[in-house]
Amino acid sequence: MNNYFSIILEIITIFTATIWIAEKLKLISYIQKKNIIKKKKIKLTKKEYLIKNIASIFPTLLFVFIIRSFIYEPFQIPSKSMLPNLIVRDFILVEKFSYGLKDPITQKTLIKIKNPKRGDVIVFKYPHNTKLYYIKRIIGIPGDIISYDNLKKTIKIYKKQKNISVTYNNKKNENNRILIEEKIENKKYCILINNTKNINKLLMYPSKKYIKTWKIPKNNYFVLGDNRDNSYDSRFWGFVPKINIVGKAKFIWMNLKQEDGQWPTGIRLNRIGKIK
Repeated sequence: MNNYFSIILEIITIFTATIWIAEKLKLISYIQKKNIIKKKKIKLTKKEYLIKNIASIFPTLLFVFIIRSFIYEPFQIPSKSMLPNLIVRDFILVEKFSYGLKDPITQKTLIKIKNPKRGDVIVFKYPHNTKLYYIKRIIGIPGDIISYDNLKKTIKIYKKQKNISVTYNNKKNENNRILIEEKIENKKYCILINNTKNINKLLMYPSKKYIKTWKIPKNNYFVLGDNRDNSYDSRFWGFVPKINIVGKAKFIWMNLKQEDGQWPTGIRLNRIGKIK
């Protein structure tokens, strides 16, 4: 849906740009030919008035197009897969230039800035249906070997036979839920474990073989939800191609107080802030 919106926005922007340029050129030509006297009123026909109005919205459309396509794009959190850090109905801003500038239609990188890092929270197109947008945390980068212990709910990361630092601290129990601080290298954040669930049977790759170790190929990433027992992620469907990454989730700018099936009743100001 977002991709369709980008295409429509680009078409409308180009259309209004064409009219805006034509209108400006016509005005310049008219002034040069007629040598208009100051304070003389110019009567516009209905057609000219319509063209002038369409042309006037071009600067606004161009501004929106540039911001949305290359700088920031808003998204809403639809599920609980990123608890405790992101909750349902969080509205977030995704920084689209974090890793490079992309063509908004083809998604090809025009200017590379940097590579995604372990611990980054990203929005991406689901590899098996690019009309869907997911948000998860990067755990493994190209060349990593990821080992996930489904009983201890812990991760081990190896890179060229070197052990990447992953530590767990500050364990807290809350209503059959366990909050743990996970730290990958210098990136710290909390993950959520449901003490009453066992998802051994879900740790299946598309081949239906039970595995706990993945080797990440070139230009692909391994992602997990922070809500480890309630997240449909790389453990189930595989890796995220780099071209599918929309951008880095940076900021929560709003959260609505709303019950399912009801109208919003307010805004949770305490949710506003940077994403860890």
